[in-house]
Amino acid sequence: MAESRLDAAGLAFACAYSSADEYEAELIRLARERGAFRKTAPRHGMAWSGALIALAAAFLIAL
Repeated sequence: MAESRLDAAGLAFACAYSSADEYEAELIRLARERGAFRKTAPRHGMAWSGALIALAAAFLIAL
């Protein structure tokens, strides 16, 4: 019984990942599940481009 407790205590300090790459991959996977790394930049870029084109058109019409 004491031996099984020692084994359990040893497992509590063991690392579940065999390498740092495996650990980093798991962190990235969890972050993606929570919604990190979303691609929102193209929408903002398109909005700014549209606003710039509208401003340029208004400027040309005003001339």
